[in-house]
Amino acid sequence: MRAILIGLAIALGVPASTWAKMPRDEALAALATEEFDAGLRNKHRILLARQHFTAAADAYFKLHEAGNRNADLYRSLGNALTLADRWPEAIWAYQMGLTFAPDDATMRRHLAELRAKVLLPPDGQGRLPADRWPTWLPRLTVRKCWWLSIGSYLLVCVALVAWQRSRTRRAIGLIVAGSVATIVFTVAFWFAMERQRSDRAIPVAVVIENTPFRKGNGAAYPQHATVPTLARGLETRILHKRGDWLQIALSTDEIGWLPTTAVRIVEP
Repeated sequence: MRAILIGLAIALGVPASTWAKMPRDEALAALATEEFDAGLRNKHRILLARQHFTAAADAYFKLHEAGNRNADLYRSLGNALTLADRWPEAIWAYQMGLTFAPDDATMRRHLAELRAKVLLPPDGQGRLPADRWPTWLPRLTVRKCWWLSIGSYLLVCVALVAWQRSRTRRAIGLIVAGSVATIVFTVAFWFAMERQRSDRAIPVAVVIENTPFRKGNGAAYPQHATVPTLARGLETRILHKRGDWLQIALSTDEIGWLPTTAVRIVEP
């Protein structure tokens, strides 16, 4: 019931039909919206509501597989998956959405609520580090840093022209402030680029079902000594792929293998 209440709080958003690309996509978007609304209408009949939310999620997944990539799609998909009680996949959906809209407070709030449902080992292996980024401060994406650095540079240029004409302290102040801002945002742009490259080279994989954590790429290998099983909803990083198996690392540095079918990979 709590999952339904959470979903009701986030159900309203941009209609899927506004971003679907092809006529078939529009039909899928309409079907997803229809099934989602049917789930809301039957919210007091939990099993029936979950069937409708599952149908909505499946339609949104087809839109994803058709190549649609945007925050609105993944927000809607995450909502449907949460209400269908497929919350590990909802973690993946919100992670995908945040790659397009990192400042989306709704997705971040509900992602945090879903992460709290992950059953970590007693010693906390796999626990994610706390997000210390202030909620009021916009997250600096590559695009934002690029435009802020360009804007700061243009401010310096304008201030230099003003100083040549007026020789005022105000113009000097703008030159100094613009120069500092240009340096700061250029450095931030570089760090954002490096983070983006790292995320692509070592992508996040969300475990969608409780899975044995093996020492090698096969079911014959023994399970990890300290973390024999990975709980569903756990977020990991992919180090290597061999056949149908992935070598992954937990946030606390434990390394092992699991089948590709056990995860969904965050790769927009």
